[in-house]
Amino acid sequence: GLVASIVPLVAMALFLRTYIGRRGEASLADTAATVVGAAQRVVEDYQSVGEDDPAIPPLRLNDEALSWLRRVVGQEIHLYESGELAATSKPELFDSGLLLPRLPGEVERSIVRGGQPFVLRQERLGEIPLPVAYAPVDVRGGPADAVIAVPLVLEQRAATRSIERLVEILLLLTTALVGMLAATSALLARSAATPVRRLAAASR
Repeated sequence: GLVASIVPLVAMALFLRTYIGRRGEASLADTAATVVGAAQRVVEDYQSVGEDDPAIPPLRLNDEALSWLRRVVGQEIHLYESGELAATSKPELFDSGLLLPRLPGEVERSIVRGGQPFVLRQERLGEIPLPVAYAPVDVRGGPADAVIAVPLVLEQRAATRSIERLVEILLLLTTALVGMLAATSALLARSAATPVRRLAAASR
């Protein structure tokens, strides 16, 4: 009876764990859309500075510019043109080989050819899982297939911590319920055994 009671509890815990994980992924996708949309606007607005004044030369999107824009967005920003890295706010990530200086083929197919507004892709920074949001961006005087990439390091950590906390709560609740069931079963067995022992003693 105890085993039959525990099995549904374990199944429910596993189901909730899967559900929480899927909700976390959906939340991360929503965050990715917001963050990469903000980065798009910041990059395009930066290029429009002095657009109406011919005395001001066009602002180029280079490593220095993206490093400055990173402070505005609060995230690292990488710019790809024609599938190759054109500028980045974190050159050392590419210099060290932790990230490849080539736009992933999946992203190029989805955004450049497929016209999708953004793509969230799970990548790795060395041994660390790293979700990266990609979106098309309008580069003045540049190619039409420019794409920005925004790694979601902080968002991934926050999502992982939230899921871990919920899983810990589920495990504690499941353990507590199992303990209560075991204690209840022991009490029921003891209360049922007492009359039997008395009857056996009386019959002797």
